[in-house]
Amino acid sequence: MRAVDCECPLRRPIAARSRRSAHRRVARRAHRSTPPRLADIDECAHSSDFVIPALFVFEMKATDAPTSSAIVRDATEHDLEAIQAIYAHHVLTGVASFEETPPSVDDLRARREAVRRHGLPYLVAELDGVVAGYAYATPYRPRSAYRYAIEDSIYVNEACRGRGIGRVLLAALIARCEAGPWRQMIAVIADGGRGGSTSLHRALGFEPIGTLRGVGFKHGRWIDTALMQRVLGDGAQTPPSNADASH
Repeated sequence: MRAVDCECPLRRPIAARSRRSAHRRVARRAHRSTPPRLADIDECAHSSDFVIPALFVFEMKATDAPTSSAIVRDATEHDLEAIQAIYAHHVLTGVASFEETPPSVDDLRARREAVRRHGLPYLVAELDGVVAGYAYATPYRPRSAYRYAIEDSIYVNEACRGRGIGRVLLAALIARCEAGPWRQMIAVIADGGRGGSTSLHRALGFEPIGTLRGVGFKHGRWIDTALMQRVLGDGAQTPPSNADASH
């Protein structure tokens, strides 16, 4: 995943009037099939009545992709072969995943269905007709008290690196999850956070929490993992609603 070295203060307070304006800007641009701006999506994501659509066209910075836009949408059955190829590359050549044997398309189908059963997003970014990457969220831990904490996963097609795909996927994933009941998003980043994933997560509001030393062994070496965390919505400032608490 390519790092995006920029500041993106997603946690700034938003006035109600500003939020309503952002809603209108996103709605107008979506109606005209015009790419919504990440700044508008960010403002809307902090409003409790905003639900990000299943299909968005994100503007990409001119330095990332001068002539293209990435479509971020829900993954479908037809995307699974491309998703499997992307993930297999990361499993076999890197440490972003601690799996050592690539799962099959059928395995990934079952995993996607499990994500959907939890009501969580499983997204793909499509660039010039190609699946350029995918992202999804899973429950952070299976015990019930963890139910408001989720973990993100992002994998980018090697052929599409350097075009801002990781950033648009993570931004869309955050917005979708903030529209739900979840309050914390956790990133578990391999190699102690030395790669671009740390910069990407930091740019989108994540803070470093700590490092687990030598918890993985892959490609003949011990691997650390860095933990980062981002507040979703009100975070721990307010209790969950009665409807959410009953789940």
